[in-house]
Amino acid sequence: MKSLMNEYQKIKIKQMNSKIITTTSFFLLLIVSACSGDKKEKSTTELPPVSVEIQEVVSGSNAKFISASGTLESEKRAVISTRMMGYITALKVQTGQNVRKGQLIVSINNDDIQAKKVQAEAGVIQAQTSYNSAKKDWERFTALFKQQSASQKELDNVTTQYQMAQAGFEAAKAMRNEVMAQFAYVNLTAPFDGTITETFVKQGDMANPGAPLVTIEGGGELHAVVSVSESDILKIKNGLVADVLLKSSNVTLTGKVIEISTSSHNSNGQYAVKLDLDGKKDKALSGMFINATFPIDKAETTT
Repeated sequence: MKSLMNEYQKIKIKQMNSKIITTTSFFLLLIVSACSGDKKEKSTTELPPVSVEIQEVVSGSNAKFISASGTLESEKRAVISTRMMGYITALKVQTGQNVRKGQLIVSINNDDIQAKKVQAEAGVIQAQTSYNSAKKDWERFTALFKQQSASQKELDNVTTQYQMAQAGFEAAKAMRNEVMAQFAYVNLTAPFDGTITETFVKQGDMANPGAPLVTIEGGGELHAVVSVSESDILKIKNGLVADVLLKSSNVTLTGKVIEISTSSHNSNGQYAVKLDLDGKKDKALSGMFINATFPIDKAETTT
């Protein structure tokens, strides 16, 4: 009987615990629901409505102008280089220096050419000696032949030797001239009066054939040179007037197209267009970056 009572008490305790857990869970659910409802209500009330503005985009085909970038270039501009390889023994100029036509700019080691010059001059002397001797023999045998003291065969042999000696003498002189011409590439001079705008080497550097050494620009007008893509180049004609903006000073000049390149093989699909400038160019310097705006007829761009 006592064991039955203990069992009955255990069952009652379990029922009471389950009621307590159920009641606690119900209240927790009510609290969570209330909190989430507050958050939803708060979030919906605090966020303002967003207005969306739709703008019309104009396509490139309707553009009334073409914009191209480039630089200002002097009318007289030369990049000094050499076709000889050797160490630079002297750099006679510096950036910003004014030079006169024929003034020495760069000297390159010429020991090899000096040796070739000595050989060439020796060859000329030897060929000239042979020529003089052959010429005397030819003149003597010609006189003997006229006196019938020499045969035709003897005269022919002497004439052949004379002609060979003459050809050898001319070849030796040509060889000497070729060697002497190479000195123009080891002692580089200014091709015209101007200003050194850039130097790429210094004394002791190795000069390579075709590599730029010095850039010189002479007096004269400045031109704007811009690059135009292949999709727009056919719309630009000679005589077309454009606005040229100097980016450094924000000054706008007037430019007139005077040259249009017909090839883009060396410019990655870009065509060079040169413009003659008009207006005050006191703030324009060679090498400045510019932006040219070409007015294009709308009807022309859509065709």
